[in-house]
Amino acid sequence: MGRLRVKVVLTNAQAILLKPYPLDSMIKYWSFSHPQWFHMRSKWAFRYHGQTRYRWDGKVRFLKRDRVPAGLFWATKKEIESKENIKFKIIRKVERPKLRKLDKWINSTGEYSFQNTCANKVASRISKYGKGGLIVNATGSGKTRIAAMIASRLDTDFLFVVDQLDLLEQARKDIGKHLGEKIGKVGESKFKLKRFTVATRQTLAGHIKDPVFKLWYERVGVIFIDEIHEQMNKSNFDVIKSAKPMAVIGLTATLGLTKKPVRMKAYSLTGPVLFTYPLQQGMEEGVLSHGIAIQFLYNNSIKERNAYTPQEAYDLKIVNNGERDWLISRIVRRANKLGKYIIVLVERLKHLDHLSKRLELYDVPHIVVAGSFRGKKIKVSRRYKAKDKFEKGKIRVILANKVFKKGVDIKRVDFIIDAAGRQSANDAIQKFGRGIRRHADKEGLVYIDISDYDDYDVDRKKKNWLAVAAKRRRRALRKAGIKVYRYDSEQGIKGLFKNADKWLRKELRR
Repeated sequence: MGRLRVKVVLTNAQAILLKPYPLDSMIKYWSFSHPQWFHMRSKWAFRYHGQTRYRWDGKVRFLKRDRVPAGLFWATKKEIESKENIKFKIIRKVERPKLRKLDKWINSTGEYSFQNTCANKVASRISKYGKGGLIVNATGSGKTRIAAMIASRLDTDFLFVVDQLDLLEQARKDIGKHLGEKIGKVGESKFKLKRFTVATRQTLAGHIKDPVFKLWYERVGVIFIDEIHEQMNKSNFDVIKSAKPMAVIGLTATLGLTKKPVRMKAYSLTGPVLFTYPLQQGMEEGVLSHGIAIQFLYNNSIKERNAYTPQEAYDLKIVNNGERDWLISRIVRRANKLGKYIIVLVERLKHLDHLSKRLELYDVPHIVVAGSFRGKKIKVSRRYKAKDKFEKGKIRVILANKVFKKGVDIKRVDFIIDAAGRQSANDAIQKFGRGIRRHADKEGLVYIDISDYDDYDVDRKKKNWLAVAAKRRRRALRKAGIKVYRYDSEQGIKGLFKNADKWLRKELRR
């Protein structure tokens, strides 16, 4: 029996399937079960002749009215053809940008030559087929430089979308330096458009009704989405979906493509993975400095009553836990005396306040980096000044919340304390990645993960949420090729530093 041929009209945004085609065979590749369907069923249930039926079956389908996103089609095409004995006959109706002259191309040398491979592959794919995709490169491997390199090769307009205002100016400066062009800006109440423009998702949404903006937005050829794993789940992400570019490129270090919902959303927005540069490879090739992770085991046994919500439990065990903060401040004081450059990362502003007061009490000079602190809003420019002081060695301790966990280019740090106690595996990799950028005056990174556990939950059927979160972070770090050591807080702070030094030197000798 021959292969079934299915005709597909392909545009930049959509793949249009021409009937007849085997819907049942193909829909499973373009749909997934909603992760929260079990908890949502009651919302969609109704009674019919004494039986429970549902208005929705919990499936999220990307194939609608014979159309599927072009990126998802390209990402699944080979798998469908091989497993379902189908052959797609593609009729192309795509726009493609032209390649620029070779003398305008930016190239990298030495250990960074992998950036040339990445930029050439992506630019070639866009110019030949009008297709985008994902670049999954380790934090610190130069994703903004790669974006500039791709822009140097293609003759079209570009838009680079960042996740938050803090990263806008940094991305603009980095890309401008590499590309050698004036870079446009949409953000901070400014609206300056160039061939390559940097914007935040929020400001794009604010300008979408402006006719001048819409005219420019419709002619953008390529859109880069920085930190796509963070952005694609935000409510105002629809403004990016409304654009009609030739190609969309997603940039990320930790996307979690093993999860089908994440994978399908990312593929539908951009396309398949085009290039990967893992964190472990970056450390081995000298693009990134070496680092180790130490899980500092803290017995956080405060008995919970059933009345506590997860929010209240987090406040009690993490935010307002004086003993835990005392241990963290002792680690900071010891590291500061040894001349380390330290960043302490937490989740809540209140937690920042508690730790700051302790360090003030111990006369440890530090800077707090957050959106606001003690009721006062902190300007973005002040946060950049804090970063500059840290890089120049004028201050050696930064306390920060989630504004510092992503996108911030800070090289001098050689000691990170993650005290947030959160379960996100992606966050753990992102935070570690912030500390392994190369710097002439540092040997490597020591990353301390405050790993809570709770004796009260040992004999219960209910899982200990603190221990589960710590285990998830440890698994993610090890999967990324990072050596993870465990150290019990009851063994003392001096022993922690003695072992940390021994473990780091062992890693540097590899």
